[in-house]
Amino acid sequence: MNNKKSIQLKNLEFYKRNGYLKISLFSKNEIENFKNIIKKDLNKKLLHNLSSKVKIEKLEKYHTLKIKENEHKFLVQPNHRYFKFSKEIVKKILNRKILYLIKKMWGHNNISLNWIGDLKKKQKVINATGYRLARPSKNKNNDTAGVHIDMNVGGIINKDKNASTTIWIPIVGFNKKYTLKISPRSHNYNHGNKFKKTKKISPLLPKSYSKKFKFIRLAYKVGEAMIFHPNLLHGGSINRGSVTRVSLDTRILNLKRFIY
Repeated sequence: MNNKKSIQLKNLEFYKRNGYLKISLFSKNEIENFKNIIKKDLNKKLLHNLSSKVKIEKLEKYHTLKIKENEHKFLVQPNHRYFKFSKEIVKKILNRKILYLIKKMWGHNNISLNWIGDLKKKQKVINATGYRLARPSKNKNNDTAGVHIDMNVGGIINKDKNASTTIWIPIVGFNKKYTLKISPRSHNYNHGNKFKKTKKISPLLPKSYSKKFKFIRLAYKVGEAMIFHPNLLHGGSINRGSVTRVSLDTRILNLKRFIY
């Protein structure tokens, strides 16, 4: 067995066992380009839709701007908090390592990369990603969703563990004060009908249930990302740092199983 094949098998076994895998995807220049796309999108909304006449110079300083809370909520609402990937970036994400992992999990590579908002409103865009901002919690902000799973992505309860998987990409904030909180191996559990209704799109799990699991936060290098199982518990990732956290998430859909 050659070295590349051995690494792929180790990655597959790690993913199956733990429910996640950290991967190297982008260059530093590509991460900077993502930041510029998000900044441009937010500034356009600030200029044309809001009364707060401010301009974002650096995304990590977003929390210092004098933006009204209702206007912040407008800026980050899911229905327009996304952008399209270039063909080159799509190809980079759906690389040989990812395709190998997907084929071993699902038995085929009939897949699609998508941003998903509210599926009840048919918010789904191919070759796109959502972006998220989380201001520092020391400013008494909590811009994060509670613990949930991505099987219910788009707000629709789904019991199919092979319908999708998620890629999470940090853009600003790479150490454990900022990164996504996950519960390794929790994808092996049946989380049943314990979800509660909230104003968030994804149904959340009550703290009385999620506290039974152990959670960790990984440190990342610039350009690294994580692919994780849709039944893996994650979320409630309060920003413990001093700057605004920015991240991307996109879904790989199994076109033979994802029926919405």
